[in-house]
Amino acid sequence: MKQTGEESERPVVVLFPTMGSEGITGELFWGRTQQDSLPGDPANGALAARFAVAEVHETLLDAYGKGDVDTIVEMAHREIQTGVRDYVAQTGTLVELHTKDDLKIHLQEFYAHYSVRGVEVVTKHFDDWFFFHELRWTVEVRKDPDAGSVFRYHTAEYAEVSAAGLVVAHIGHGTDQLKIG
Repeated sequence: MKQTGEESERPVVVLFPTMGSEGITGELFWGRTQQDSLPGDPANGALAARFAVAEVHETLLDAYGKGDVDTIVEMAHREIQTGVRDYVAQTGTLVELHTKDDLKIHLQEFYAHYSVRGVEVVTKHFDDWFFFHELRWTVEVRKDPDAGSVFRYHTAEYAEVSAAGLVVAHIGHGTDQLKIG
């Protein structure tokens, strides 16, 4: 603590986005907020919570690919903190969302704008309190003036998962879209 000089330890996740040769262009930091981990199946022993977080991840990936907004929102804490690249307005900046209602509106706008052709996992990592993934998205634009155009981009994101199996935070960034069709 700055005022007292007292030191403490707590788990954190940090992403350092880069833009090619420009080097690190930002820092996305999240400190663990939940005390308890998602329980999981006791048969999985010491890794039970990690496997439980992995199941949350798999459910979300399936929902992302299907455009299943309801499932994604059901798995969000009511005050989810979200900071992800804005692919709807194409600002290249982070869109900040602070509730599951905000998340639902954002997802509805995303899936109204795009049809997801595929979501591939490039890399993933699970702990008992968060998951990290890099995803390769292939999307088709539904709306004019680019309707029918197909784009590909990558996202790198992490999410904190509560003991109730809800996503408390979802933070990350992504690459520019590359037109492939």
